[in-house]
Amino acid sequence: MPFHSSKPGDAPANGRALPRLHCLSKPFEAEMEADGALALFMPRDLFASSFELDDKSNAEAAGRLGSLLGDYLLLLNRSLPELRMTELPHVVEATRCLMAMCLAPSRNRIAEAKKPINSILIERARRLIDLRLAQADLTPDMLCIELGVSRSRLYRLFEPLGGISAYIRRQRLLRTRDALSDSSDMRPIACIAEQWGFYDASAYSRTFRHEFGVTPKEAREAGWNGCGYLVGQSRPQEANHVSSLEYLLRGLSA
Repeated sequence: MPFHSSKPGDAPANGRALPRLHCLSKPFEAEMEADGALALFMPRDLFASSFELDDKSNAEAAGRLGSLLGDYLLLLNRSLPELRMTELPHVVEATRCLMAMCLAPSRNRIAEAKKPINSILIERARRLIDLRLAQADLTPDMLCIELGVSRSRLYRLFEPLGGISAYIRRQRLLRTRDALSDSSDMRPIACIAEQWGFYDASAYSRTFRHEFGVTPKEAREAGWNGCGYLVGQSRPQEANHVSSLEYLLRGLSA
């Protein structure tokens, strides 16, 4: 039974973990950083008999493919508490496809791993958006450059979330809603809106009301009165609260 270990201590400057493959039938010693390791144990019979696992023992999955696998394992680890038993077979298949692609790349294996790769790219994009949400240069073109994907692929990735531009706009609206509901934040509503890229007060108020069903002023009053977030209407789909891994699993089960 081989196991795959993704060690945070081995992460390069961009913060991504570099996975390694070890075989439990062979002795193994290693030193790791104080922040520990993330290990995934996988039975050998998940892979075809022609898959030369023994040749990959103690091998590091480096480069772009290894980085994808490392990001996937971290995403999977964060998602485990919310996974349902019915989703586990799809998780196993997605993980098997990625492992096979990283250890022995081929056109067929890359095609098999397309959906888990898309899930990783979405997660990377969401992290980038979260980090740069207040920056004026946060655009689809910038994300394409950072992620190394085309505009058409980026749009396809975010189509289930309402589109990339809509996703960014909603995240910024959520930040303004948080600030408005904070009674310790005494700044004018226009100042808060401008911080998150909304420079037209009238357009911001309309967009906010369309998103949450209340005006920014009403949201502030509710927050300052201790009522929390006031929502006047239900959104047809709260897609942004659904993890990209869940979208991956839905795709695999379709």
